[in-house]
Amino acid sequence: GKDYTGYAVSLVAGKDNAAFGNIGVSRAYFDDYDDTDDELFAELGWQRAVGKRAQLCPIVGGSFGTGPDGDGYGVKSRVGSLGAALGMTLQPRPSVKFIPNGSLQFEYGAVDVTDQVSGKQTYSDTFGLIDLGLGITLFHDRFSMAPTVRFPFAADDNSVSYGIAFSVGIALGR
Repeated sequence: GKDYTGYAVSLVAGKDNAAFGNIGVSRAYFDDYDDTDDELFAELGWQRAVGKRAQLCPIVGGSFGTGPDGDGYGVKSRVGSLGAALGMTLQPRPSVKFIPNGSLQFEYGAVDVTDQVSGKQTYSDTFGLIDLGLGITLFHDRFSMAPTVRFPFAADDNSVSYGIAFSVGIALGR
C-alpha cells in the first residue's frame, strides 16, 4: 500500500464447484508508527461453474484487528465484506494453469480509537474494492502464485495497492 507493508498467512480449504473458505492472521507495518496492526480474518464462498472454464464465486468475510497502538491510545478495528469473484482457467499444459481473475467487494469498516483525553471514539466507512489478478499454478496445483492489484473506490483513501500471494497445496483426497 501507499503508507504500509503487510503480510498474511492463512489456511485455505475447498473443493471444485463447492464451498471454500480461509482463516488467517495478518500484520501490517505503517509508516510513521512504531506499532503494528494485527488481524484475524476469515472468508467463506461458493464456487459455481460458468461454462467449461470460468467460475463465479460469491464471497462473504470479516476481520478483527488491534493496533497500531501508541503513547496513550489504542486502536481496535472490524471489517465485514460481501462480494463476488470471477475467474477463468487456461491450461496450456497438464501441470500448468493460468487463472485471470477479478473481484468486486463492498466493505463496511469500523475503527475504535481510545485515548486518555477523549475516551473512545468510533469511525466508520463503507467502500468498495476491485481486485484484478493472475493466478499461476504449477506442478498439478501443488504450488501457486497470484499477483494482484487492488483499486478501492468510494473510500476516504482511494490509493491503489499491490500484492502477491504464494500457496503450497496439500491434497487430502480427490
